[in-house]
Amino acid sequence: PSLGLAAALALLSALRNRPLRQDVAMTGEIALDGAVLPVGGLLQKRVAAREAGFARILQPDDGGYLPGDCVAVRSLQEAAAFAFAAPDDADEKKKEEARASPPCRLSKKQGCSLRDA
Repeated sequence: PSLGLAAALALLSALRNRPLRQDVAMTGEIALDGAVLPVGGLLQKRVAAREAGFARILQPDDGGYLPGDCVAVRSLQEAAAFAFAAPDDADEKKKEEARASPPCRLSKKQGCSLRDA
């Protein structure tokens, strides 16, 4: 189910014959009406996307904590508007800042030792 948003945007990209941004990771389930539904494991997915070098992460808008490099989306249309847009200078600056800042560790109290870069 977490693949729904990525699969839908990949299909849309093929139909439009237009490439998606290569610096954006994405996760979320898609409903039949195009709504992006919440999924589990967002912390681990964020960490993996950062470690893989993605500048932005599209995720479902669940009203919870949203780090600066994440973009909350409620619909396939919102996700497509962002995923097909050209990266701007602000995205490049954020990417450079993320690379320059040292990663911090999550405390054992939070249940894992993954880097929250």
